[in-house]
Amino acid sequence: MVTHAGHGTVIKAWPRGATGLPPAGSRSEGQRGPVQRLGAGIRLGKRATSAAIASAVRHVIDNNQYGNAAAAFAAQLAVESATTPSAADEAEALLSID
Repeated sequence: MVTHAGHGTVIKAWPRGATGLPPAGSRSEGQRGPVQRLGAGIRLGKRATSAAIASAVRHVIDNNQYGNAAAAFAAQLAVESATTPSAADEAEALLSID
């Protein structure tokens, strides 16, 4: 995925990372830092040319490390989603009277 790396876009893309389609690059502050730190994507500058974008996409496709990192983080998100109470659950718990 080529993206500006906004939080919503990146988080929604993580399950795709599990299928080998990690973020290929980003231009905004957004989630660029975490994506790069996790090894799941690369950053391109604001003035990246179409050739630079194509090269970055090819680099990500050709190097399994990006898909593997995205898949690992997607798995972590899935576990957290299944085991961490939602905000609604926590609010209901605060309102419950025993």
